[in-house]
Amino acid sequence: MFFNDKYNDVAYHLIYVITIGLSGSAFYYMLTKMFREHPVNFIFSTTYALCAYNFMYVINIWAIGLIMMPFQVLALEHLIKNKKILFYILVTLLGIFIQPFCAYMILIFTGLWFIYKLVLLAEKQQIIEAVKLYIIANLSAFLLSAFWTLPVKLMLEGGKYTPTIGFNFSPSFNFPEIFRNMFTGSILGLGIDNAPFIFVGTALFLLVFMYFGCEKFTKREKLASAGFLFFLFISLYLSAFLTIWNAFTQYPDANIFRCCNVLVFFALILSYQAFQYSETINKKWLFGVTGVYLIIGLIVLATKNAINSPYFVIIDCIFAILTAAALFINKEGKYVLPMLIAFAVFQLVDVTINSCIALEKSNEYNISKVSEYKAHYEKIANLVDYAKKNDKTLYRMESDSTGYKEYYAEKYNNMPLNYNYNGISHYSSLGKFYVVDFYRKLGFETGDNAHILMHYESELPAYADFIAGIKYIITDKPLDNKVYEQIEDESTEFSFPYKLYKNPYALPLAFVASKKVLEDEEINNLKGFEYRNKLAKLLAGKDFGDIYFLPEEIKDYSKEYGRFILSFFYMAKADLPLYITILQDNAPPRFDLLTKNDYTIIPAVADVNLNSGYLGWYEGDDTIKVGLEHRYNNEVLMFKETEYWFPFKKYLKTKSMQDYFYHETKYLPLEIWVAYENQDVIREYYDEIMQFPCTLNRISSSHFKGKVTMPDYDRVLMTTIPYEKDWNITVDKRSVKYFKALNSMIAIPVPEGDHSIEMRYIPRGLGAGSIVSILTLILLIIGFRRYREYI
Repeated sequence: MFFNDKYNDVAYHLIYVITIGLSGSAFYYMLTKMFREHPVNFIFSTTYALCAYNFMYVINIWAIGLIMMPFQVLALEHLIKNKKILFYILVTLLGIFIQPFCAYMILIFTGLWFIYKLVLLAEKQQIIEAVKLYIIANLSAFLLSAFWTLPVKLMLEGGKYTPTIGFNFSPSFNFPEIFRNMFTGSILGLGIDNAPFIFVGTALFLLVFMYFGCEKFTKREKLASAGFLFFLFISLYLSAFLTIWNAFTQYPDANIFRCCNVLVFFALILSYQAFQYSETINKKWLFGVTGVYLIIGLIVLATKNAINSPYFVIIDCIFAILTAAALFINKEGKYVLPMLIAFAVFQLVDVTINSCIALEKSNEYNISKVSEYKAHYEKIANLVDYAKKNDKTLYRMESDSTGYKEYYAEKYNNMPLNYNYNGISHYSSLGKFYVVDFYRKLGFETGDNAHILMHYESELPAYADFIAGIKYIITDKPLDNKVYEQIEDESTEFSFPYKLYKNPYALPLAFVASKKVLEDEEINNLKGFEYRNKLAKLLAGKDFGDIYFLPEEIKDYSKEYGRFILSFFYMAKADLPLYITILQDNAPPRFDLLTKNDYTIIPAVADVNLNSGYLGWYEGDDTIKVGLEHRYNNEVLMFKETEYWFPFKKYLKTKSMQDYFYHETKYLPLEIWVAYENQDVIREYYDEIMQFPCTLNRISSSHFKGKVTMPDYDRVLMTTIPYEKDWNITVDKRSVKYFKALNSMIAIPVPEGDHSIEMRYIPRGLGAGSIVSILTLILLIIGFRRYREYI
């Protein structure tokens, strides 16, 4: 709202800094209300904020959820102690609106917290009253949010969220590795071992276990706290519980241990209570806990596969000794201020160092100079604005990976949103698998079950631009594989080295196609070049020949285990752009780089399956060497004899990287095909399809209007709008039933003649959910008027 788009880079980081600060403020407020006002609250809340920083930058936990957790716990405490439910309902409702998945994890944690608190309640009547209010409050919040959650639930259908009830009780990480996460620099190993990030600082970590040596707390309190702490750890260690934390899905985005923040949160609460009553810590317990920590530090130092810097481990051991000494000196509670200062120094220096490492090692947000980002943004935006000014039709535009890694996080691929143009490239958790599959068949780089990703690359075949309706392309690469018109104008010179190209063969968002596209279901079983040739013929209803010809399957390829590359040689046969398609029905090997003649890097082959790579434009008899490089080729030296864990699967024991590579490639053989693209044939299909007029205008992002002339009943209005059940489509103001063509896109039956078309997107569940929410609100108002003591 407050930043020009050219300063997005600044805005994003400022929002994150503010959110991290708010996380600390929320924790401070919770400590003050639940316990008491004390200077040490600042230290613990700052620690929570720095942990929030690490969670966001390393394992992609949404910061807003870290803000809401202290309020949710405080609201629950308010419900139990004061028998008030309104605050709890409002906090729960707000959390669901802000981030449903994060709210889900927080509610699981507060549910466990509620059980933990019930154990400490003495009277049976108190327990019954608390359970009753807890059920009413949660049910009220869920029903009030129905207008929001029900459409979201329905929207997730057909996408990566595929809940599973099957449980696997195998370990989710190599247990000995958890010990190194007790020390500064533990973040260094996260990218390899995928272990939970539980670092909270040496002083605080010691205090967690000092809590159980405090004479201030009863045996019942200690047993309940120990059970809760143990269960939170076990829920990270066993895959079955981890599946529950991840909403019963085996494909959580990014790090699977995003729920580790609940363990850290509870550990902070225990350590806070231990510090408040540190003078009551048993002397033997004090030295015993410190001694165990030092022994673990020595083991980590002696273990060759420890990722931590030995200097950090040594410093942490020194901090542990000094912390124990400070606690021992303050046994009589006489040196509160020196104790507070010493603890602040030990804790904040320790956690700050780890946070600096987090920023250095994180690949999520690349830091660039504001002036560089601004200049880059203005160059791209200038080309976008030129197209908008000179073309008032509804069209699609795409930008390739220009400046991508310099100015954007690697995983976020939403450039169309950053520059406000209509594109297909995006990264989303709400995408549909069938839509991704459609664009994968066209040649787009796509993600897997955990990442709904579609990414445009300027070296995609012209066929992909033709079918997807990509009219404008922004790139700094020469489009030597496509005969496109470069837009040359004085205003576009400013954008150098980026250029704007216009595609003369881009289908519009809606066009008249042959009805055969609905009748031929066999096409959905085709792959690669065969699929693309058949699709063009179905859309046109005529056969103008194959767009891809001289297809050849490569069966003679070699495995170079020394470099972990599969390679083959190919002799060019035609003077046309040459493409490669790779088919793999079983679990695909993880190849990331497609190389040509040992030096040219072709667009990444992320999932191998069905993607296209441009091999070049050659004269006949030229020989090309093609290689598929394994994704871990550059990390061979980092792998040693150990056990590597794969999410929700059993451990895979490997003695060498070669054994690991063999495990990945044992599903071979691949189907590797190469073929030439004839763009003259693309033009013939384009001319045939475009001879019948059809216009579609954008009223809003969820509302389209247009006109179409249908020549006969053997035609259908075909769109490249992804199929959803939420559309309300009318022809001449009469509602019609639309179809799912090509197992992905919307097709509309339209009678012969001239007709008006209107399309509105209305989320399913919005009406029913709104009724439920309104009725719940009415009942709550009536209930609170009668039982004011619960407000």
